[in-house]
Amino acid sequence: MKKTVIFILSTFIFSGVLFAQADYKKIPDTQVPAVIKEIRSKTAQLQTVSSDFVQTKEVSVLKEKSVLKGVMYYKKEKQFRWEYTANPRFIFAQSGSKIYTQTGDSVRVIKDNSVRLYEEISKLVQSSINGSIFENQKDFSILLEKNSNSYRVTLTPKNRNLKKFIQKITLVIDKKEMLATQFVMLDQNGDSTTIQFSKMKVNTPIDNQLFILKK
Repeated sequence: MKKTVIFILSTFIFSGVLFAQADYKKIPDTQVPAVIKEIRSKTAQLQTVSSDFVQTKEVSVLKEKSVLKGVMYYKKEKQFRWEYTANPRFIFAQSGSKIYTQTGDSVRVIKDNSVRLYEEISKLVQSSINGSIFENQKDFSILLEKNSNSYRVTLTPKNRNLKKFIQKITLVIDKKEMLATQFVMLDQNGDSTTIQFSKMKVNTPIDNQLFILKK
């Protein structure tokens, strides 16, 4: 279970293409509140988000990269689904307070001691989408930068449990849509997980049943 949690965590903390440091400039501290307000104002209008994604994991001791493809669905009020479309199929889903996983045809409702960890994972992903992650300064220190097309948010964990897994998380937010479209996570072993979103759809109807996995 511990390995599963670590894998899901590295999966969800979405990442993306690494931009050259010179492309981004630190936003002055006096301007940060206005930028956060702008992002939150835009993301507050989001009711649903769906997207394809490509996840690339690079392990320092291996030459080959691991590449997985999937789809993500988000709906306000704690409804979330992260699905790998490869064989074997894997799904992580949340509907309100209920958490589900599915591997192949086997569905599990999470009721053991890992519930708290799964909830934290889901909370982190959803807060990245809706912009509320800027409020989570208890768990992360935040660096905000920008270039002509996007904002870059670097999150450094302060939370003791997160520090066990993660060195830092980087989110790239498109200035036009104010959506987090790319993520990068660097873990404590020096391995990285990169996730690139594409074909994003905003505020299109999503059936609530999509977030409930049935045995």
